[in-house]
Amino acid sequence: MSRRLARLLPLAALALLLLTPAARAQPNVVVVMTDDQALSQMRALPKTKALIGGAGVTFERSYAAQPKCCPNRATFLTGQYPHNHGVRDNEPPHGGYSKLDHSETLPVWLDRAGYETAFIGKYMNGYNRVGDIPPGWDEWAALIDFGYYNFTLNDDGESVSYGSSPADYQTDVLADRAADFIDRSAPAQQPFFLWVAPQAPHVAGVRSDIGEPDNPQGAPRHQGDFKGAIAPRTPNYNERDVSDKPRYIRRQRLLSRQQKTKIDTHFRSTLESLSAVDDMVQRLRNRLHASGELADTLFVFTSDNGYFFGNHRSFCCKDEIYEEAARVPLLVRGPGLPAGVARNQLVSSVDIAPTILELAGATPGRVVDGRSLRVPARRAGAGAGRDLLIETFNDRFFAVRSGRWKYARNQSTGEEQLFNIATDPRELESLHADRRYRDVKLRLRQKLAQLKVCAGASCR
Repeated sequence: MSRRLARLLPLAALALLLLTPAARAQPNVVVVMTDDQALSQMRALPKTKALIGGAGVTFERSYAAQPKCCPNRATFLTGQYPHNHGVRDNEPPHGGYSKLDHSETLPVWLDRAGYETAFIGKYMNGYNRVGDIPPGWDEWAALIDFGYYNFTLNDDGESVSYGSSPADYQTDVLADRAADFIDRSAPAQQPFFLWVAPQAPHVAGVRSDIGEPDNPQGAPRHQGDFKGAIAPRTPNYNERDVSDKPRYIRRQRLLSRQQKTKIDTHFRSTLESLSAVDDMVQRLRNRLHASGELADTLFVFTSDNGYFFGNHRSFCCKDEIYEEAARVPLLVRGPGLPAGVARNQLVSSVDIAPTILELAGATPGRVVDGRSLRVPARRAGAGAGRDLLIETFNDRFFAVRSGRWKYARNQSTGEEQLFNIATDPRELESLHADRRYRDVKLRLRQKLAQLKVCAGASCR
């Protein structure tokens, strides 16, 4: 190398540094949250797995604080377990939209920190008034009724109805609105927070027995994409021996042929509906890339809860402590996070808000129960040994997830469950009555008693 070239290199490097945009101090935040999506349905989201998980972190053992729509959405908004934010069910008197104090939630805290905020999609069960926009949101496009077609949005205080043409397909309408928000917000210096919550793969109606016509609908371009697909025949599918299970499961009969057919039909329709969500994620990622904002954006993909497809003889079920209902996908990419890694630490939906708050430099107006996932995302061993709480309402079971173990207790009946998830991931054999595990059970029973009333640091 000549001495002249050696002298020029530092100058060239300085010029390149001056021309390169500085990393945003406060990253943008985009969250896509599906509704009632089990891990088995990730097969319908290959683009999401590649563009978010493949370019970021996939948390393999992520749990919903309460595996039910409204309670876990409230957990996302507060960073608190349901026993602290108070939303225990989808409907009053123990839950629903009106049960949550919306004056101190994630959008309020981000708005105070200088963020432009937008919500698009399904908010919380019981939300249905056009003139009602919760605090903290600068833009608002919330569903006030259900339907993949023929639905209505509260669009910044105005009622806007959609029809039954292909262009009115709900997920695509929400994707259009979200992409437009990114296009308008990206040129500004102000960071933005966008939460997009499509109805997919939830059933079409408010109540359903998973039969027609309540199955979710795929976009016309995706109908038939999963022809022949059936619900996973896991070892706990239509479980034959449920003698170790609680009374409400023992009362259920083995699935009939007709029920199996309905479950498979429902499973295929959920996959079709999720394909449009996969298109949405790709579209939003591409808009961020085109605007130069992708490197400065925290992109989160998750679900509010999992779902049963014949597991333990059950279908159309959530709000359960079992893995198929309690575990949810959690894929995260963003500034400072590694790319293409999987992490096995136990994490919870209570952790998403604290993660966003830390990266945004925002201060919560509540005592949050979760902790930031930034360090566990960077280091595989960080956070090992943590215990998680899983709450349910209908059956009054609470569970603690600890290392290889899951222990659950029904506070009304005293019924117990104890599973070694490492050797029995499908929870086929509860060990609660086996005297060899008495010490394990007693230790976890004590831990569960602590977590049921925890708040803040005592939850972590």
